[in-house]
Amino acid sequence: MSTSLKHLQIKSYTKEIIESSWPVVLTTLSQDGLPMSRAMTNLHGTDRLPEHSKFFAEQGEWNIFFRTKRSSEKIKQIHQNPRAAVYFCIVSKMAGVDLTGRIEVFDDHYAKKILWRNEWECFFYGQNDPEYRLLKFHTESLRMFLRLPEAGFENVNIAIKDL
Repeated sequence: MSTSLKHLQIKSYTKEIIESSWPVVLTTLSQDGLPMSRAMTNLHGTDRLPEHSKFFAEQGEWNIFFRTKRSSEKIKQIHQNPRAAVYFCIVSKMAGVDLTGRIEVFDDHYAKKILWRNEWECFFYGQNDPEYRLLKFHTESLRMFLRLPEAGFENVNIAIKDL
């Protein structure tokens, strides 16, 4: 299999997992450098939030968004150390992809308006609530097991710039 064909397969398989995974695990680092993981809503699940596809495409295909509260522990951790990982999986298919990169607090009014969901009113007093924040994860690399029809599974570690 050519490298370009394999990269297309990796990209396609990764996108399928990202769009089908529910929830997602976000890992940041504590003040002591320990990994702190938590389940997050998958805003990129096209079967759940299809109207956001255009916004995500405009932001870059490997940038992943989350919503959170300004007062959350993860905000403090991100300000201290922006290194993070995001894990998407489909348990029924034994498929998963681990993205590593950097995360930032993304306090963009337009993005907050586009991504706002009324069901979040149990967490916030609307999209103008000062506690409502978005996180933007910039993917730098991915790790996954790639299913290859001719060879079974293959462990893949690749920099996003190489896809």
